[in-house]
Amino acid sequence: SLRESAPPEWETLSGALLQAYPLEMSPAQDVRESENTVRRFYEQYPYPRWQQLLPWQPLDGITKLLQEAGKSGNSVLVAGCGTGRWACHFAATFPDASVLGVDVSQASLDFAKQQQEKFSLTNLSFERVDLR
Repeated sequence: SLRESAPPEWETLSGALLQAYPLEMSPAQDVRESENTVRRFYEQYPYPRWQQLLPWQPLDGITKLLQEAGKSGNSVLVAGCGTGRWACHFAATFPDASVLGVDVSQASLDFAKQQQEKFSLTNLSFERVDLR
């Protein structure tokens, strides 16, 4: 089992995963309960807790679709943005586009908003939304 095979340095992580994803789940378990379990996990353990932000460079290494989305005046939705890493990178790379990140986890969004303020990203906002 995960608990028995986890290296000592992973003990905290394996304990958190076992709480979020029980080893024995009945086939009839409600899908909504599974989704709520995932939400509770990310409320308790927002991940990833990233610290550095560099705009994507060079732009010719980014797909044409992303370059088009990042054009001045465009609005971009990042659904399931978690702690905001991708949304922040997009906003930093394309400062003339408007970026909205949404997620179900308030703890993840709180971290994302801290990072947004830290990096002074004025073209980015975050909202708690359940897209189900």
